[in-house]
Amino acid sequence: MTDSASQPVIDFYDIPADVEGMAWSPNTWKTRFTLNYKNLPYKTIWVEYPTIADTCQALGVPPTTSWPDGTPMYTFPVVRFLDPRTGTTTALAESLAIARELDALFPSTPRVVPAREDFDVDAFLAALDRALSPHIQRVIAALGTARLHEESRAYYKRVREWQWGGGPMEQWAPAGSEARARAWAALKAGFGEIARWYGDRSDDGAGGGEGEKRFLVGDSPTFGDFAVGARLTWMQKVLGTESEEWTAVEEWHAGRWRRLLEGLQEFARVQV
Repeated sequence: MTDSASQPVIDFYDIPADVEGMAWSPNTWKTRFTLNYKNLPYKTIWVEYPTIADTCQALGVPPTTSWPDGTPMYTFPVVRFLDPRTGTTTALAESLAIARELDALFPSTPRVVPAREDFDVDAFLAALDRALSPHIQRVIAALGTARLHEESRAYYKRVREWQWGGGPMEQWAPAGSEARARAWAALKAGFGEIARWYGDRSDDGAGGGEGEKRFLVGDSPTFGDFAVGARLTWMQKVLGTESEEWTAVEEWHAGRWRRLLEGLQEFARVQV
């Protein structure tokens, strides 16, 4: 065990995009929030989508899931660090696994994964995925693809259409279509389900009810908050802060999601 001050710089592998700060991925933002919250020194290594698998294999990081045909799927985030327990360099993928490992390695830093008896983060993440993923993919994917660097754009489009299905992503929820209006309504309802985890007990799920919490566990953020904040950050960066769609999200559920991002703002820095 060691403290963060004596820890050598952690290599943090992320995916660049044409957005402010370059960081856009909701998966890697969970780890960026974690590193910043713990105030651990790190540097960002930017890797384009087509070379993620080769990078992971070179680092000795195993796949985290599978593609639709069962072949191994390598994903970011990945961190590489000197393990003080063994004196060897370790590379690790998957944001929750990374958070748990950093909690164990640096007990003097704020814990981000609560004890199960205090909060079941695995159950929350499963609920978050069910509530948001099918809808957020429809409204964000095509716009998000356009934000990627040229090296990643065609690859990302091809694999996400294969992975998520539904034909060309430009047709999933085009601007002004009924399909987009339905997807946005479903996404808002999904966020309403997540608001319940924050103590929203209003009859209509509109938010602002008595007993609503700033964060999921007490007065400080934990990994579940980072997971929600990562989705919101992705949406904000892809849609643009001045867009009509994003400003609507900020007002959903009595401004709950705007307040959450404000509470996470000090941990949203992009360290390169």
